[in-house]
Amino acid sequence: MKVKIIKKKMDFSIEYEVGDILEVTGTWYGGVHVNGRSGVPVSLDKDEYEEVVEEKKNTLEIEMIDGNFSICKVEDYSMANLDAKYCFLGKTDEEKSLVCLSEQAPANTIEREDGWKAFRIKGVLDFSLVGILSKIAGILAEENIGIFAISTYNTDYILTKDWEKAVEVFKKNSYM
Repeated sequence: MKVKIIKKKMDFSIEYEVGDILEVTGTWYGGVHVNGRSGVPVSLDKDEYEEVVEEKKNTLEIEMIDGNFSICKVEDYSMANLDAKYCFLGKTDEEKSLVCLSEQAPANTIEREDGWKAFRIKGVLDFSLVGILSKIAGILAEENIGIFAISTYNTDYILTKDWEKAVEVFKKNSYM
């Protein structure tokens, strides 16, 4: 259990300040024992602290999608199977891209990158949520795992070639 200091009775003490969060080492009838900033044991009265409610590490769950994916640059979408289970299109003034299961890559593909595995954030993400993809990309980048990200109306998809390492990272960070 952790406590947050909300009031300081011993103004002369350098062992804790209002706002500090400290680990409880024991209890007594009038409060709790903690180790101060320098490691010195300190007894706190009940009115000096409030219990810190620790949240679950994260509430999002990521699942791996079966199959191998290809990222394709195509002439046009005439040969793309738009009814396939997974078909992501991207069009700009410079190119037409398609992400699909490898066995469904169209014949009019100009360039193609194979060997990708896909992960999906489970559920529907609210548009007001901030930093989800950034956090996931960050923990993967820390492990030198490159990604290709796709966002849809409902959720985000993360593709990577280093999928076994990505699974380890997701498990370590409580996403799987």
